[in-house]
Amino acid sequence: MTVPLRRQLPRTHGAFLGRFDRSTAIQTLAIPAILEGGDVLLCAPTASGKTEAYGAPCAEHLMAQPSPSGDPLPRWLLVSPTRALANDLHRRLSASMDALGLPLGRYTGEHKERSAHAWPQALVVTPESLDSLLARRPHVLAHVQCVVVDEIHVLDGTVRGDQLRLLLHRLEQVALGPVQRIAASATVDHAADLAARYLRDASLCVAEGDRAVKGKSFAGTSPKAVAKHLRELARAGLRKILVFVPSRRDVDQLSLALRGQAPFGDRIFAHHGSLSQPVRERTERQFHDAPAAVAVATTTLELGIDIGSVDYVLLCSPPASVASLMQRIGRGGRRRGTIRFGYAWRDSGEEFRFQVMARAGVRGQYLEEPYGFRASVLVQQALCLAGGQGYVTLARLQAILPPAVAEGIDSGCLTDLLLSMVDKRLLEPSKSGRFVLNEATEARYERGSLHSNLADTGGIDLVDRLTGEVVGQLSRRPTDMNRVAIGGAGRRLVRSAGDRILTDASGDGGGVDYAARGTPLTSFALGRAMAEALGASAQGMLLVRGAGTLRLVHGLGTLGGLFLASLLGEQGCVFPGGVPTAVALPLAFDPGPWSDPGPQAVHEFLRRHRAKLVRLAGMGPYHRVLPAQLAEESLYAASGLEAVADFLATAQFDEPVELSAVPPALLHL
Repeated sequence: MTVPLRRQLPRTHGAFLGRFDRSTAIQTLAIPAILEGGDVLLCAPTASGKTEAYGAPCAEHLMAQPSPSGDPLPRWLLVSPTRALANDLHRRLSASMDALGLPLGRYTGEHKERSAHAWPQALVVTPESLDSLLARRPHVLAHVQCVVVDEIHVLDGTVRGDQLRLLLHRLEQVALGPVQRIAASATVDHAADLAARYLRDASLCVAEGDRAVKGKSFAGTSPKAVAKHLRELARAGLRKILVFVPSRRDVDQLSLALRGQAPFGDRIFAHHGSLSQPVRERTERQFHDAPAAVAVATTTLELGIDIGSVDYVLLCSPPASVASLMQRIGRGGRRRGTIRFGYAWRDSGEEFRFQVMARAGVRGQYLEEPYGFRASVLVQQALCLAGGQGYVTLARLQAILPPAVAEGIDSGCLTDLLLSMVDKRLLEPSKSGRFVLNEATEARYERGSLHSNLADTGGIDLVDRLTGEVVGQLSRRPTDMNRVAIGGAGRRLVRSAGDRILTDASGDGGGVDYAARGTPLTSFALGRAMAEALGASAQGMLLVRGAGTLRLVHGLGTLGGLFLASLLGEQGCVFPGGVPTAVALPLAFDPGPWSDPGPQAVHEFLRRHRAKLVRLAGMGPYHRVLPAQLAEESLYAASGLEAVADFLATAQFDEPVELSAVPPALLHL
């Protein structure tokens, strides 16, 4: 007989679940599993109650077990992928935790809620702030009993996710007792594989979505076109609309262009990562409280930040991945049985891509790249070990590797890594096999910049002259030194002072430059899905003739397309009228019969184009420090080119077809 959750959570049910009529599917599955004490992965759609599903049992454990120390120290860590989501997690959990008398705090780059002798029982951190605690204050983590990683799919498959794998292992080494690991996600392609990377013998709690998905196509993404789309949606009775655009510059320009127009008037809000934290949080509150409004955002509002009820989501240009698409559309229509969203497109290629991605997402196929460990995090972790302990040794570096990572990296490789760090002037050799930070690297450690695996781009602060508030941050000085647009508002530049520019509010302004975030890649799996939707066979590449051109529909993804172009270029092929894309390649003539290039061709491609591929694959700022063999092996694993090579080993050219026989979207792919 199933025990009701109210009885399983005698102390915390009311605080976390009492306001709901009934428990959700993920809560019914996950709460008993978490209470048993083992590692658990929660997979469920957006707005399915995952926060309560892990929050209630974790708080129950805290209340059932007295603190083992007289000095208050954290016993529950919540790892958030971003500072914005950390703030939102804190906001969403605070009422329940306050009702139970359990202190909840944040320890991030924006908030450090602790005193010299009192830490909160539960602490929200980012991977970078957890790294800082492990290096500088490991004693603070001695009594941690549970760690939750929220929205883990955002970190997985990135250099920050690989950093987190090592941090979780290091946490085990400083904690005095066992640490339960819990991870939560809305979009996971292979749940068991993800759990194996971050958890141990985990219980998989997967709740499928039960809402139908219905998308509407809108032609045009210009400000004029989007204004027309919004008027149409408003006439249909939709009052709270979330608009996603590709870049921060697009947010600035679109929100400024929409402001003041009917039917939303000045209730147009802008949200992106280069706006300051106070500005972002004020925007979230204002949109949350407005009865009718539009928010224009990048990925910053893709996650579960609480912005209240959203009636409709409009996507302007396709997002980078199927997971991102499903995360975005899941933000809208939460109180209804059907998710309704719109997708606006510039050309038929974007419309086609939207449709392929949405079909895959509804089937639960997220078409991600295969996982590969980015070994550059070993450099960053070695630096933090040396900074925290005064030195790093081979044995200490080996000790922080989780078993699954250690299996692929032998001691000789790690020795070469430490020597390479000496050669690149990050470490200095000392006696007895010890390596220490040199003067320049030690200064970086003291500033706290070594805890991140993201490039430190710096920036220039835009400051409101009257209030002194930082509005946002630019990557370089504007070319138009009179007016700029940021966060949906114009600003007049008054005076430049070092890395700060004083500004006044203005009615208009031009676009500004932000630090580059990299170009989103199309995965091999998504590329193949689009190729097959164009008519290619499951193991084929399709030659399409017509309109005086020849196109090869390969569907190998962004990096696979570059690899194929390199192979064909060596055979004398010419690519007129464009560069290779993730789906198709323009050709001057028929390349002839296809033959398997062999595995060595991939490694030669990696060596010839290393710098470009390192940037595209997001290998991290320390990849250049790795010894040559480890660098190549890591790039090969993380780039997804192994899957491309496996496909090409048995690929064939399908029978050629005329352009009229394939969807016209091909001309824009």
